[in-house]
Amino acid sequence: MTKWIRYQELGVIVILFVGVNLVAVWAMDYFRTQIYLTGHRAPVCAIAFVGHDRVIATASGDKLRLFSADGGAPLREITGHSGRLTGLATFRGSQDIVTSSADGTILH
Repeated sequence: MTKWIRYQELGVIVILFVGVNLVAVWAMDYFRTQIYLTGHRAPVCAIAFVGHDRVIATASGDKLRLFSADGGAPLREITGHSGRLTGLATFRGSQDIVTSSADGTILH
């Protein structure tokens, strides 16, 4: 069951949350799944493109995970909240990411 959909500005990639711990990156020009973003140990609650659509950020459990939009390679895991993540936001054309958490904090 698909939970969320995010559309890349260039219209090439659609990201689908599949189930709870798996994210599928679907290439519109091929009409098929291009890559899967794996390694989430908790349900994914938010996803966004970062840095001119070169990076995909996912919020899951208490971690923010960054993946290459070209191939899906894991780039980095970021922690800092004491509660589960509830959302994330990005700024157009920027590397900045803001996360919110059930612990009541917002980190930038």
